Amino acid sequence: MSSLWWVCLIPCGYLCGMKQTYLLTCLYFVSTLLASQGWLSGESRIALGPSSGLATSTGELEIHFDTDDRVAGVQIDLTFDPAYVSVSGSPLLGGAAPNHSVDGSGVEPGRYRIIIVSLDSDFIVSGKLVSVPITFNKTIPEASRAISIGEVVVSDRYGLESSFSFSPFVSISGLVSGMEIPAGQPLPIEAVAFGFEGGVERVNVLVNGQLIGVSPSSPFSASWTPIEPGQVLVTALAKGNDGEEVPAPEVVLNVAGEPLTRFRFITLSTGILRRLT
Repeated sequence: MSSLWWVCLIPCGYLCGMKQTYLLTCLYFVSTLLASQGWLSGESRIALGPSSGLATSTGELEIHFDTDDRVAGVQIDLTFDPAYVSVSGSPLLGGAAPNHSVDGSGVEPGRYRIIIVSLDSDFIVSGKLVSVPITFNKTIPEASRAISIGEVVVSDRYGLESSFSFSPFVSISGLVSGMEIPAGQPLPIEAVAFGFEGGVERVNVLVNGQLIGVSPSSPFSASWTPIEPGQVLVTALAKGNDGEEVPAPEVVLNVAGEPLTRFRFITLSTGILRRLT
């Protein structure tokens, strides 16, 4: 049946004294048909503000919304590693939700849910949607982030919902591409990983594709000593308890300094060492 028939059916049902629940069912079918034809469909984007700072400091995580004015409500699941950051207050609405209510609560360790609901069937507009007070438990460098988005559920004024899941977040922390490091000195490499269903099983740290360390718990870290000058590629591969594996973006470092002098020795049967030239 075409959407026009359903549109005609609603006023007819009202005149005939049909129950309100039936009318709502008809309205749901209308909105479904219109959405399937693209008349209620559109595109929205969420922008997550910076989440870096010094240990014990506080800040606000801003979430901005860019929409075509078709979204009435939204649910956002923030994911993070509690060892690095925590939510320290209730979310505050921004100008993008002028006639809405907001509620926030922890779903489980490392997952915080924000629910924004329209009070009068008003749409969310583009702009700052909400801000969330946060406290840094460890220092997060500016080039890194401590919070990501795990899932978003959006709904229109008719109650139609669409959900979107995002990959877990994995990143090298404290190291940025182009950074120069000295040869011959141990380099601590730390990674952040969160957003996995059931938590993180382990994080493998790799340099130039070679495994240099396996870390089973947060903070995920390994140590590596560069020998030769030149460029090296540092990355991490996190594996969740659900079996999912997610790599971190590669970080390109420049090892400075002269090559280290190497000596080889052999041991004679008499126990005397002889240098090989």
